[in-house]
Amino acid sequence: MVIFTKPFIVFIYRKGWNVMKKKIVIVFLLTAMIYIMALTAGNCEEYITPGSHLVFGTYEQDDDDSNGQEPILWNVIDVDVEHNRAFIISAYALDVQPYNTEPIFVTWETSDLRKWLNHDFIDTAFCPAEREMIELTAVENGQSQGNKKWTANGGNETEDRVYLLSYYEAMSLLDMDTSKCLPTQYASNKGAKNDPACYWWLRSPGSEQSSAAIMMDDGIIRSGAVNYDGQPHENLRFYMAIGVRPCLWINLPDGMHAFDSLYGLKKNDELTFGRYEQDNSSLDGLEPIEWVVLFANRTEGKVLLISKYLLDYQPFNQKECSTWEDSSVRQWLNAEFLNTAFTATEQQVILPSTEISKNNSIISLADYNHAQFESMVWLLSIEEAKHFFNNDLDRSCSPTNYAIAQGVYAAKYLEIYDEPTAWWMLRSNRYWSEENVDCVTSLGSFSNGNMTERIAIRPCIWVEAKAVYENKR
Repeated sequence: MVIFTKPFIVFIYRKGWNVMKKKIVIVFLLTAMIYIMALTAGNCEEYITPGSHLVFGTYEQDDDDSNGQEPILWNVIDVDVEHNRAFIISAYALDVQPYNTEPIFVTWETSDLRKWLNHDFIDTAFCPAEREMIELTAVENGQSQGNKKWTANGGNETEDRVYLLSYYEAMSLLDMDTSKCLPTQYASNKGAKNDPACYWWLRSPGSEQSSAAIMMDDGIIRSGAVNYDGQPHENLRFYMAIGVRPCLWINLPDGMHAFDSLYGLKKNDELTFGRYEQDNSSLDGLEPIEWVVLFANRTEGKVLLISKYLLDYQPFNQKECSTWEDSSVRQWLNAEFLNTAFTATEQQVILPSTEISKNNSIISLADYNHAQFESMVWLLSIEEAKHFFNNDLDRSCSPTNYAIAQGVYAAKYLEIYDEPTAWWMLRSNRYWSEENVDCVTSLGSFSNGNMTERIAIRPCIWVEAKAVYENKR
């Protein structure tokens, strides 16, 4: 049986495996009762969106064989409305396995981990009827699924019922919260790290053919060696075993309907929204602002947008040693820029973003208890700029003619980029002195600039997907 649960269930899994196990059983039993009552009443229609959760299959999780296997909790991370199916990933790292049992060059196609998932794991976790619900999926493993900066060969396309996320899928389908996960007690006892989270395998190759991509405990993807004991590369200075978070496409049963709350919008889509001076000519009025989708939050039906071009030129603050919360650039973005770029109607569909005051470094609210504050328009932190962009090339950005006229210096690296690029400001100052602010350079790498000096601005906003999807380019 497959049991579906509402998105709010996720908030109860925060206090370790013992509490989580009790909660998962309670959720399973209560939801099963509701499901059976609904079937009896003839009213069991439900819409499944990314951000929902479901219980499907069983696997040893509390490391106590005497009480049998525990129900597996899954996160819904994508849906296929046309074929009424859902793409799910385990909420916890269920096991610890090496990517390959021998220290040889392998791809996902030839790895032992792929064999284990599609034989040992699938036979253990699912009964025959459940296995029938799992879709046989054509899994792409080419360069488009990996880090563009890493040149290792991802191998041939495969057909799998159970597999791992690729680098690209993890970047586009997970945010900073869902990319972090805890191991089950069973996985923890096998060596998986559990403070503050664990490391888990992706199927994509790493920076070298002898490595694979690993999601680290901070939500950042790094390259780790593929070897017999499943340990990451020694230069990471970590020696914990790597967890496994299986993913699969499940065909939804009768009464369950896949629903896309994003109206087709996805990461890297481009759209127009609002207007701002860009060609440096007042004769033709303001030009439409072009935006790029950085992240699509299907749970709340909203998309995170960042301007495609650098729009203006501002100092972080008029005085030195300011935080983002008190900075003049934050005030400028949420007053002058907001009112210039967007009509009153457009401002109504811009959703406030809650930032964290601790180094302004991470979009997640889960890890910190520090002061929180809201902005309608904001800048990325250095950690977010690492997370949302695959590499330096993707992070590099060109200024508008208006920004250049304001003083932005556009560097010409035409052998690398088609257009001149420039430095742009981040909201954090995590790695530098208090007088400086983090920046992205013309080449897309990271550096720092003085808070009182003007730097190009690349704003971010959260907007309702239903209000902007028709503006997709």
